[in-house]
Parts: sequence; C-alpha cells; structure tokens
Amino acid sequence: MRALQLQPDGSVALAEAHAPRPAPDGVLIRPALAVLTTDDRQAAAQPAAGAPGTPLTLGHACVGTLADDPGTRVVAEPVLACGTCAACAGGAPTLCLDARHLGGVQAGQRAAHGCFADALAVPLHNAVPVPADVPDDAAVLAAPVAAALQARRRAAAEPGDFATVIGAGAQAALTAHLLHHDNPATRLLSDDAATRRWCEQHGIRTRAPGDVMAAADQAAVVVCAAAGAAGDPAAVSSALAAAAPRGTVVLSGPVRAAVPAAAVTARELAVVGASRAPLAEALALLRPGAGLDFTSLTARPVDPDRAPALFAAPAAFRLPLLRFT
Repeated sequence: MRALQLQPDGSVALAEAHAPRPAPDGVLIRPALAVLTTDDRQAAAQPAAGAPGTPLTLGHACVGTLADDPGTRVVAEPVLACGTCAACAGGAPTLCLDARHLGGVQAGQRAAHGCFADALAVPLHNAVPVPADVPDDAAVLAAPVAAALQARRRAAAEPGDFATVIGAGAQAALTAHLLHHDNPATRLLSDDAATRRWCEQHGIRTRAPGDVMAAADQAAVVVCAAAGAAGDPAAVSSALAAAAPRGTVVLSGPVRAAVPAAAVTARELAVVGASRAPLAEALALLRPGAGLDFTSLTARPVDPDRAPALFAAPAAFRLPLLRFT
C-alpha cells in the first residue's frame, strides 16, 4: 500500500509499505481524506524516541470507511489509549498515561503508524462513526475541531468575558471562531495577515502583536501552537502579559515554550493545557445547522504524491487535504 512516511534521514516520502493487520479487537480503516496539521509538521520535524522505528507513517486526522463494511464511515481517534491507567479508568482516555499517538509523538505519548496511507489499523473503539449528514470534507476536520473545543472548555470564559486567541494559521482561526461563536468578546492576536483576514470576515476582532499594549484585562487567553517552535515563546509571553489577575492561559497543542513562574504567581494566573475533546463531540459541531464554518479553512484536496512537497514548504494558511480514494 501507499504510505507517507518519515524516513531515517528525516525526509518525508511516499513509499510502499506492508498493509497493517488489525488486532482481534481492532478494525481496518480505508482513509478517503486526511488533513495535514501543525501536529503532523511537528511530528515530522522532531520525531521522538519510542516510535515504531523509522520509516514512520505520518498523519493523525482522517475520515474513511471500514474495510469490512464500506458503508460505514468513521474518523480515527488518534490517541490509542491503554484502557487501564488512572486517566483511562477516570473516563479520560485522551489523557492516557501510556498512550500511543497516530503519526507521531505528542505530550509524551509513544508513536503509532498514522493515517497518511491506504489503510490504517486501530482498536474498534478508536473508529468513531460519522453522522450521515456530515460530509467527508467536514468530518476530516474532527480532530482539529476537537482540539479547539477542548481549548474553549479549558478557557472557561463566560459570555461577555474578554478572551483572546494568539496564533497563526488555520488552527488559531478555527479556535477563535469557536470561542467567538459563544463569546462575541473574543479577539484574535496574530502576526499573520491571512489568519487575521479570515477571522475578520467571520466577525472576529483582530490585532497584530505590535498594535496591542499589554492591558492585563483578558479573562482567558488561548495560545495555539505555531507550525514551528520559533513563535511559541513570544506567544506565551504575550498571553501572560494580556491575562487579567486570576485569569486563565490555555496552551493548546504542542506549544514549545517555558512559562516563567514569576509572571504566574504575581497575578495568580492559571496556566492549563488543552489536548483534545472526544471526536464525537467535534462531529456534532460539524453538522449542518451548527452555525460554524470550518471547511473554508481547508485547501483543495491533492493526491498523496504531492504531500512530501507540502511538508518541505512553509505552512500555508489553509490546511492541505490528501485524497486517498
């Protein structure tokens, strides 16, 4: 089968790989569409120990059909939880203490071969059914939307609270859009003109970093991880400066920056992480009538053979889609 893989030399290539075999309690998914996100770029740029040996099949977000039931569409939950640790026993498998993560390592999790391939094997409970009224081009965004949903929950901003999303690219725009849907006082702080333009078109107030003085009046500030680590320290510094006393700063995604303790203790800030909400809850937000526009954040689908060039190029604003079937 075709698989987009991280090679031993650090390059990304479309290669022939052995088709995976599902475990007795598992299923085989045939991906139709997959989306390339910041998480995938981070995994390819900084592969971590514990991966199943390179070449590693990349990708963590896709929609497809079950191999033994082509009429059933599913999205793949990217966290392969152990099912026995304290987090799993407490009903939070996405926070599993001994998890593997499709397509790369995130938050200390080990890697499993991902979904940028013609076939993907996962446990049955990781195959989440897609509602009939959610098309593939929306369902493929379940994982990014789930990340934004969890960031919104962790921010815990009340209607009317001042809230800010800091970041660039589709994930930052998606997160700002979701927070703004519930709280019109949400704004975006971004150094990327395309991100600001999309948010402005969706009624979200925006600022460039140089336009805003640190007012320390934001009840919640969400920092979305940059495509590279270079922008994260500045974003975290801006978030700490903007947060009101006893406000909340949410680190969403693989943010790579130190948090200075002095800034946290002086104003009794809460600095919290946000991983991902359950995909079923994200799929509900992707249904027609939810009043949210996420599909305009994606580019036109391309064949997998063009994917290595996408990894090599700087990240564009819109998320690339890969069409496997």
